[in-house]
Amino acid sequence: MAIAAGYAVTFLDDGGNQIETRPLTEPVSAFSWRESSLWTANGRTAALVEHREDGGTASFALNHVPAALDAHEKYLWSTDAKGKQVRQFLITRSMLGIFLQPLDLYDLPDFTVECFDMDPEGTLWIVDAPSRRLYFMKADGSVYKPVKSAPLAPVIGGAGRVKGISVKGGRIWLLVSPADGQGASVLKRLSLRRLAWTPA
Repeated sequence: MAIAAGYAVTFLDDGGNQIETRPLTEPVSAFSWRESSLWTANGRTAALVEHREDGGTASFALNHVPAALDAHEKYLWSTDAKGKQVRQFLITRSMLGIFLQPLDLYDLPDFTVECFDMDPEGTLWIVDAPSRRLYFMKADGSVYKPVKSAPLAPVIGGAGRVKGISVKGGRIWLLVSPADGQGASVLKRLSLRRLAWTPA
């Protein structure tokens, strides 16, 4: 696992122990670590950068300023600052370079996405900023609809902001920062079964 914040990326093992920290040339507001690549956005421009483990980088210009990212295998997803849509891109690699091809645009009219995670089966997990709830969602045409949700305040406190999530193997990792942006962020890991789920 990797966590990017400010001008650095920190790598962790499965137990949450720090392995290594590397500097970055741009500040990071959104990131995703998948298959030995770190994808970052700075929150100010429509630029997206892939940092590969071999030290190489690739930059892309999008039609929106990414506020949250998720990438795995050959796909990348992003949301803009309004958090009302999730965009899907196809990552293609060839001798000519690396390209992002727009594929789909999914509407989330009733939510404001603070961060999200997309699993290989197409399940969408989002943290909704106004309600401070975690939603488990499935696609229905061009719209993702909630299946169930759980409150996060009992886990992260009443004022913390969730800056990133990762769901895997029945567990969720939550990167939580203070609401005022001051102080250190905290990484929490817990079983999804510990959450108080209710049907949507």
